Amino acid sequence: GAGNGTLSDLERGFKAQELENIRDALLGVANAQDASGKYIFSGYETDTEPFDSTATYAGGTTSLSLNVDSTRQMEIGSTGDVVFQPSGGTEVFDALQDIIDLLNTPITDDTTQATFTAGLTTAIGDMKDSLNNVLNERANIGAKLNELEQLDIAGDAMELQYQTTLSDIQ
Repeated sequence: GAGNGTLSDLERGFKAQELENIRDALLGVANAQDASGKYIFSGYETDTEPFDSTATYAGGTTSLSLNVDSTRQMEIGSTGDVVFQPSGGTEVFDALQDIIDLLNTPITDDTTQATFTAGLTTAIGDMKDSLNNVLNERANIGAKLNELEQLDIAGDAMELQYQTTLSDIQ
């Protein structure tokens, strides 16, 4: 909608302000903490805030892992650099800032209009890449949840088998 040629500089500025608020809220999500005050997206560096005020990643690059059975170790989280930056792509915060900057730049002639349109197309492509990356991470987490459910079911079956065997022995 921001690419609509009928919007004035002031109206694009309103959209830029709205995106700044969204960017700040997303930064808050990226710096979320669990109930014990550990940062969720910092990997093993759980005491380090993942993103600073300029959205530069400062957390760890190794995800937390947990033994989920005697032979299986599973990553139990994703680091902020993986979630919020597509492999080789533009970080989501940079893509949002690019759009905000474009929206705050006055359009005075055909040249600035063409620059705005081209920049917006690039930034929207970067945002799509970022969204696809987040969706991919979400799918990975869903697959891990499914595996944990299967392990839980197998554990319940083994518990029943052990109880039956113990009862037979007694």
